[in-house]
Amino acid sequence: MPTYPEFDAIIKDCDKNCIVKFLKTIFPGETRKGKVVGKFGGAEQKTRIDGLNILGSVTLETSDGRSKPIICCAKQMDGVLSERSSRRKQFDDSVTVLKEVFVKPYVGNGSVEGAFTQGLFFFFDDKGNFRLSLVTSEIVNGKQELNNYRRQSFFVEAGARNNTFRTRICKKIAAYEDLKSAFDVEKLSDDFFREYKVFYEDIVQYVTGARYIEVKKNKYERTEMSAPNSAIFDQFTKAYGDDAEKAVRNYVKKLMGRLVFIQFLQKKGWLGIPMGTDGWKGGDKDFLQHLFDHVSPEEQNSFVDKVLEEVLFYSFNRKESERKLKNSTLKKFKFPFLNCGLFDKDRDDDFDFALPGAVFHNKKFYDTERKAPDIKSWIKKRKPYFNDEVCGLFDFFDRFNFTIDENDPTDADVSVDPEMLGKIFENLLEDNKDKGAFYTPKEIVGYMCNESLIAYLESECPSLCHPERSASEVEGSRIRSLVVDLNADSFTEKEKETLDQKLSEVKICDPAIGSGAFPMGLLNLLYKTRLKLGVVQKNSKNPEATLKREIIQQNIYGVDIEKGAVDIAQLRFWLSLVVDEVEPDALPNLEYKIMQGNSLLESYEGIDLSSLAGEKKDRSRGKASDQMSLVFDEKQAMEQIQRDLNSFYKTDDYNVKEHLKKDINLNVKNYIKHIAPEKSKAIDALPLPNDKFFLWHTYFRDVFDRKGKCGFDIVIGNPPYLLCQPSNTDEKLLDYYRTHFEVASYKVDLFHLFFEGGVDLLRKNGILSFITPNTYLTNKYIKPLRQFILENCDVLRLVLHDKVFESAQVDNATIVLKSGKEKQHRVVIEKCENFKFKNFDLLEQSQWENDADFVFNVQKEFSIETQLKLGDIASVTFGLQTADKKTYVKESPMGAGWEACYTGRDISRYYLPNPSLYFLNEPLKVKAGGSWNMKIHHASKIVTRQIGAPEPIFALDEIGVATLNTMYSILVENKSYSEKFILGLCCSNLIKFWWLSKFSDNKALFPKIKGFQLKEIPIPKTSPIQQQSIIALVDFIIAAKKKDPTADTSKQEAEIDKLVYELYGLTDEEIAIVEGTSATTSAAKPNKSSASSQTTSISADWLQGEDL
Repeated sequence: MPTYPEFDAIIKDCDKNCIVKFLKTIFPGETRKGKVVGKFGGAEQKTRIDGLNILGSVTLETSDGRSKPIICCAKQMDGVLSERSSRRKQFDDSVTVLKEVFVKPYVGNGSVEGAFTQGLFFFFDDKGNFRLSLVTSEIVNGKQELNNYRRQSFFVEAGARNNTFRTRICKKIAAYEDLKSAFDVEKLSDDFFREYKVFYEDIVQYVTGARYIEVKKNKYERTEMSAPNSAIFDQFTKAYGDDAEKAVRNYVKKLMGRLVFIQFLQKKGWLGIPMGTDGWKGGDKDFLQHLFDHVSPEEQNSFVDKVLEEVLFYSFNRKESERKLKNSTLKKFKFPFLNCGLFDKDRDDDFDFALPGAVFHNKKFYDTERKAPDIKSWIKKRKPYFNDEVCGLFDFFDRFNFTIDENDPTDADVSVDPEMLGKIFENLLEDNKDKGAFYTPKEIVGYMCNESLIAYLESECPSLCHPERSASEVEGSRIRSLVVDLNADSFTEKEKETLDQKLSEVKICDPAIGSGAFPMGLLNLLYKTRLKLGVVQKNSKNPEATLKREIIQQNIYGVDIEKGAVDIAQLRFWLSLVVDEVEPDALPNLEYKIMQGNSLLESYEGIDLSSLAGEKKDRSRGKASDQMSLVFDEKQAMEQIQRDLNSFYKTDDYNVKEHLKKDINLNVKNYIKHIAPEKSKAIDALPLPNDKFFLWHTYFRDVFDRKGKCGFDIVIGNPPYLLCQPSNTDEKLLDYYRTHFEVASYKVDLFHLFFEGGVDLLRKNGILSFITPNTYLTNKYIKPLRQFILENCDVLRLVLHDKVFESAQVDNATIVLKSGKEKQHRVVIEKCENFKFKNFDLLEQSQWENDADFVFNVQKEFSIETQLKLGDIASVTFGLQTADKKTYVKESPMGAGWEACYTGRDISRYYLPNPSLYFLNEPLKVKAGGSWNMKIHHASKIVTRQIGAPEPIFALDEIGVATLNTMYSILVENKSYSEKFILGLCCSNLIKFWWLSKFSDNKALFPKIKGFQLKEIPIPKTSPIQQQSIIALVDFIIAAKKKDPTADTSKQEAEIDKLVYELYGLTDEEIAIVEGTSATTSAAKPNKSSASSQTTSISADWLQGEDL
């Protein structure tokens, strides 16, 4: 990549002159991609923000030829600019300028084509530090106003390497997509993770000799690449046996996580400060890299054992007076005491783990090739691993900027932030899909955190809410404005004190915490909201430094079955505290706040352990009932456990912590043995905590002992999605689930159980918010879960998403529930597309409660009335299934007995081409399921695909060809009805609309059609004469499609729609709703004109436009 003096100049010493030269350099004018029109260097224009002046503008073209004018502004700040100083105000000022130039366009140096909906903003100081932000927005409905402001920034620090800025923005920008890509935080994160994973795989391969190779997308196979390193691997084999490889992978994950933590910690400048220096300023922000360079070659080749472990276990985790360092280099520096569980030694840390020095730093590569290598060629070079041609781990870290402040969706630095720790963990969890674990996008996390906290405050402070909610009132409440917009102006001082008190008391839990995304989101939300209310500032001289610590200690709880997840979640909370500290302070103990355990089990070998706390919440939701009669000694033991837990939270003495942990575990075990003495030996050998069960009512007793609030205020998360089967779940555990959970039906999915368990953890009027697969909304086999929710909760919000998780083949829904029941309740129904949430209506929950199967139909109702259903006049059968499709279904006949057949992909609307497949018609040999009745297969019939679009797609098979089990056959048996007439009905807009309102499972991926649903299609009672007009139109359409499958028959189909409306007796208002042309959102009145014995629901709401 070519270098330019303008790039070096702005990095070394930023001022307005450098900025203008820099802009002229990156926007070069005429390019091969099109014209870049830059206008810089004229007189500055002032804006309404003092000192933030317009330097010029540039117009870039998008790939589709649209013009994107970009305003370019700069402001010199008072004082020294840091990564965090004045961030919010700079964002607000940028937005103010964008609004100003949008309404009153900047026209200096000539006219500008297009609207200024984006801008580049420089904020700099006189020391050479600056922030460069791209701020973008969107035009609202074509009107002269903007919304959805988003900022992406580079912070450039004088004297630092600033490699991310150099590699991503210091280059020629020829199109708008180039600029967006340069500021793309997700792309940076993807680049970082992709290369990080290669290092992880290299180290694992070096130890075990094995590597997981991607054989197809998201499918990996273990491959032996070389002999294992016996000096290291034998230690793991001796300790773990057959699980040795997994233990190595877990160790390497934690080792690399610790190294990444140090990269973040270095940003504070607390490392590399010489002993005897006062204060904690002026440290080395590349300390670890420089430390490696300064130790001996022998220590470099045993860096983990001889250097890194002393830093981790005897520096960060010991007070200065307790440190006994052996390494002579480390003795020269002081280290912050962090009191952090991440730096407690595990059993694996006692193993010798001597990696070659080239793993960490490759001087030859680093000196000759500073830029990022091509990842594909780089990976090829890395076989077998670690040589002079590839960079080391520290060299890799050196190419990226790290920010200790977590990004949010609307304001992000183009740097690696602590959320990356979560992404690393959850993407390196090789069996994450086996365990149903998926990483939740931050936009979804932010939404769920907002809605949970709003629901909690509205429940706790009803006087501040609307008693009867209209759609506008729901979205315009004062509490919503406080939480979402951080606007507290409408509250009195007394109301602010009430709100702050409620926020200080809230108890929040994620029972499947993963890497901590949801509790981290609520931590930041609570922090910002309470600061905005201003109450904490009255009671504390330095609330910013103490408030986060208070929230973590008083409000946040979490559990996960994976120890690695717990480690990462704790780590993110510690980093969230470090970011606000001016000088290092001992971090709080989180080992009994964020814990390992099986959230679904509070029992061991059939023993109910919830009784350890003396009280357990029963199924009446929020009430407590005595589980056992406690004698004095038992009560005393339980109180001692609680005293030890309280002491553990407060101490920062390493030896005291270790002593308290032993006492807590011993007392818990003794208590279990008292209940089940026959299990004493097994209990003595049982590690605590573990992945077998979790003692909710023991470890989190402070939550369940609250007067009048027995349980959590908010339970939030993304529980695992896993269909439990003998292949992945112990049979005894499956039996336990079926006997102890109301929602467990013949199919047991973990997320169903988490719904029940989550509600059980709530106090009365507590809030639950989960994102899960949406299958439970309509699937008839998941009726017990829907019934459980409706009988025990009010549904506050239901959000239907398009694809959320790249690696999960499911469609998702977010639900917000409140435990307990109100007499009348309305549900907010929303849709989320591309992570943008769209509120569209309120729905009576009673509509679901009154349904025989408790189906969560998200449509409003109006009804048409018919005397018949399709099942009354026709048979509906599934296609045939062969034993081995690869053997018995082919694209051409293989000999005698082979017969043509249709499969689902053959079907187009109305039209069937020639069959595309052949099957062996020998039922005794190949039959595996479905219908093999050849009288049906060889008859003239209507056919439809099993996978909808999302509604069924119908066509006519007039010649009688067999169908595979990807299709249904509809054989009209009542001779009063023509199959072409029925085909016209089934293909009409009205039946499509009816279908989506009644049976849509809200799946974008593979929406399945069921036979019983087809039988429900309403059929009007008509004479043969009344059918003739539709039959004629169907004949025309089929003939046209046979001649040309792409023929436009929309005119004839519209005529059929009109005739169908008449047959069903729809009013003009009802037709407008079906056609999506009415603005009304009220339910239309039922048509009473025809005699009826059955009523069918039809949506009157959001299925419009493309949805139809």
